[in-house]
Amino acid sequence: MFNLNSRYFIIYPSVSWKLLDFAAPRQMLISPRERYQQAWLGYQDNLLTALREVEDALLSYSKEQDHHAALADAVASALDSVDIARDQYKQGLVDFLQVLDAQRAVAVRQDQLAPIRQALATNLVLLYKSLGGGWEIDASRREAEASAAAK
Repeated sequence: MFNLNSRYFIIYPSVSWKLLDFAAPRQMLISPRERYQQAWLGYQDNLLTALREVEDALLSYSKEQDHHAALADAVASALDSVDIARDQYKQGLVDFLQVLDAQRAVAVRQDQLAPIRQALATNLVLLYKSLGGGWEIDASRREAEASAAAK
């Protein structure tokens, strides 16, 4: 290792030459107008994507609102049927099994309503997200509007 005869030196220049690189000169020849058009097309694509996201979120939220309203009406009707069945039981017209069946129907409808409420909240968050948010009313402005409405 320390002997001069065992040392080898290799010295050569490192040259890198791209012989057929036609993309670089072509990029240099792109005019500012073409770059502007590319940027404009990218902007339009982003805008259309954003509009599609907003439209999809609005549609999903609207459908979930309709579904929630229908199930809320079903729960209200089931609660009314429990009241009717209880009144009929008190009058001796039906047995208690009818009351229990009506209460079971209420529980089933309420169980169906819970995931719809979750989906409704999720779709509302997606709608806020697709719209970008930032339009919340601060508390002082709300209080001022409430006091102005009370007068």
